[in-house]
Amino acid sequence: DSEAHDMLAAENVMNVLFANIRAEDGVTKELVANTLCNVSVNRHASDTMIRMGVVEVLATLASSTSENILELCAKCICNLTCNISLHRKMIDNKVLEIILMISLVRTVNNSTKLICAKALLPLITDDNLPAIETSGSVRIFATLSNIQNAPIQHICAKGLYLFTISLSRRQELVQRRAVLQALYNM
Repeated sequence: DSEAHDMLAAENVMNVLFANIRAEDGVTKELVANTLCNVSVNRHASDTMIRMGVVEVLATLASSTSENILELCAKCICNLTCNISLHRKMIDNKVLEIILMISLVRTVNNSTKLICAKALLPLITDDNLPAIETSGSVRIFATLSNIQNAPIQHICAKGLYLFTISLSRRQELVQRRAVLQALYNM
């Protein structure tokens, strides 16, 4: 419900949600992650969330060992990356590193890895390419493409394709051995 999402996007409500990530119990953290994920589908709410620093909140939540929380963080990031006008702010707040951390370090769940790869797709633009190169985010596609899972391989192929659209992107790819190996193995 859009009206409910607008109410939840109020700064005072966001402040309470953000404060609750410090809770000791996993249930509260999971409820916060679930709420952030649900609210992030609303454009107004995602604007407010990003402006208030939700990326840092998600980074804290993503340090969890709970696969449910990791998946909710990935889903929330995937929703937020659809907001193209705020890509720069998210990248400045280290969203690429969070996607990298969840997909390659924290989670063992293939569905979470797939969501992370999907979250990276909208970020692959010429404007964002320097940050993507610096963060090493292209490794997500190169690494995940080795998983014997057709949906993951499809998204990785799409991501690697997006990297080959322009000359500068192709030059970046050929400098990375792991990426070239992933391309040849697909």
